[in-house]
Amino acid sequence: MGMLDGLVAVVTGAGRGVGRAHAELLGAEGAKVVVNEAPGAEAAAHEVVAAIEAGNGQAAACIEDVASWDGAERLISFAAGAFGGLHVLVNNAGILRQGAAEESSEADWDLVLAVNLKGHVAPSRAAARHWRRLADSSAAAYGRIINTTSGAAFVGLPNHACYDTAKMGVVGLTLAMAQDLRDLPVTVNCIAPAARTRMTQHLAMMQTAGAAFDAFAPQTNSALVAWLASPAAAHVSGQVFQVGGDRVGLMSTMTPLASIDAGGVAWRPEALARAAPALFPGGKSRLDPPPVVE
Repeated sequence: MGMLDGLVAVVTGAGRGVGRAHAELLGAEGAKVVVNEAPGAEAAAHEVVAAIEAGNGQAAACIEDVASWDGAERLISFAAGAFGGLHVLVNNAGILRQGAAEESSEADWDLVLAVNLKGHVAPSRAAARHWRRLADSSAAAYGRIINTTSGAAFVGLPNHACYDTAKMGVVGLTLAMAQDLRDLPVTVNCIAPAARTRMTQHLAMMQTAGAAFDAFAPQTNSALVAWLASPAAAHVSGQVFQVGGDRVGLMSTMTPLASIDAGGVAWRPEALARAAPALFPGGKSRLDPPPVVE
């Protein structure tokens, strides 16, 4: 018996890396898994399906562009047709383009926002519409959306402007949809994984050769996804987690750290300039630089 017996799960970008780790663990925990990849990555998707089936799980590949409204609708319909329903959506599809904001091309911005942000919006919209229809018809509904952001979004990783922007957008989407779907038995959460993948394997910090525990193995992120997908996490929604290695952390959303008031009148620029240092009790008014990555 697994934590996810009887559930149907869709994992986008599931052909490699973190997405593959998620798909394989969800399958091992009893879910019927739809392995989604974009056109051109059919071989990778079918390889994951074969791996899940080799472990006595059930899986099917669905090749669709999840940044497309129609492609996302077809993906959700495929899950319902192949396995009789949809219970879990793991939005994992992502792409990276490096460059500072002023240097990145329009094509890079369009591509990264499409895959990383719209590629979350479109499947989530399709899944929400599916669950809303079930609720309207009095059919039992069970929904879990698990989105993927990045720690890069929280620190402003240099030379990753379009990626950082898209991943912070995923946090906003998570919070909004958690509110929009709170009248249904549906939860929406978000994870920021730390893993060695094709996008990060060149980073020095990702190298753990010879270590007893590979803290950056993609598989270290997937237990959190399985728990969030399960009935055991029915009370958890609108939350953002950092995960990787042996650690899971709950992130705060944007809450005021300090405040000042003008005593019942509107602030004037000069008065605000004099009072503003009180907003920075630690004296820091600029972002710390992120860790140096060679």
